[in-house]
Amino acid sequence: MFRRFATLTSAALITTFALVAYAGGLKRIDTPDVKFHATGPFGMKIDGAMNNLSVSEEGDKLVLKVDLANLKSGNDTRDEHFQGYLKQKVAKLEVAKSAINFPADKEEKGGEATGTFTLNGKTDKNFKVKYKAKRTGSDYHVQGLATITLAKHDLKLCKLGDTICVGDTVDLKVKFKLRQE
Repeated sequence: MFRRFATLTSAALITTFALVAYAGGLKRIDTPDVKFHATGPFGMKIDGAMNNLSVSEEGDKLVLKVDLANLKSGNDTRDEHFQGYLKQKVAKLEVAKSAINFPADKEEKGGEATGTFTLNGKTDKNFKVKYKAKRTGSDYHVQGLATITLAKHDLKLCKLGDTICVGDTVDLKVKFKLRQE
């Protein structure tokens, strides 16, 4: 259950990065603030964070990757179980640079972009991310929101023996800075 939640978080993170990146060689300049939220039975809330995100440019695409090994939910046992459920420890988002609305200096823009998100070995070719970015000189201050649907990534709601079940969606909220080099 937790792994599904972590996977969704990774996807959102990757999507946010992709939306803000610019074709001119962007580099992350801070520690990203990646938060995820899931719910379980009887209104149980699972909140957690990650900060391991990389971005690269491959042709006309921005590629964001998140190492899920660093996902923290505030419960070490849940985190350990999550790691055992993952087929792959990296979530990846690819977004065409042409899908991103880049702001000019001292300007803020936002929108929604669609990309390809891979989690747990399964790919969602229609993954949507809402974002806003503010540019100050060569820096982009980015915020992104996304929702991951676990069933699209072959992650079950509950398994026999799990102590905590997670609903089918995980919400992600990401903040980070990029610098155009």
